[in-house]
Amino acid sequence: MYVTAQRPAADEPYVWPGINAYLYLHQMTWSGNPPPNLSAASFEACHEIVPSRPGRRIRSYLDIVAPDDCARDELRRAVEHLHGIVTSGASARPWSHVFGRCQVTFMIEPALDAAWHAELHLLWDEAQRLRFDPDYRTAPPPG
Repeated sequence: MYVTAQRPAADEPYVWPGINAYLYLHQMTWSGNPPPNLSAASFEACHEIVPSRPGRRIRSYLDIVAPDDCARDELRRAVEHLHGIVTSGASARPWSHVFGRCQVTFMIEPALDAAWHAELHLLWDEAQRLRFDPDYRTAPPPG
């Protein structure tokens, strides 16, 4: 699976309109690190608050690549390890980490650095809710 939660820039300055989340499934599983080429994902569901439009800047995002059968607890542990990397002061952006069968990537604009901890948690909440709660899927597929 590939699940992403993103905070798009608002049309008005200094407004945080919400977080969009998108879920894609690969119809496959693996053990160990994720395979290098996972481009064959098919769209599954989304929770879209801010209308998507080409060119809209993304202020922060959390991307998770994992087998479709990955449990919530396994994903949570991967995000917690990424949290530790960011906490350690690693400066490379975006921050990315492979933990077990999961790869997690987090990016936040430098202007939002003071809120990175809260932002990561908000993005994780949206991503895991979309993946594990079918009632949370509120928007039709894009395209």
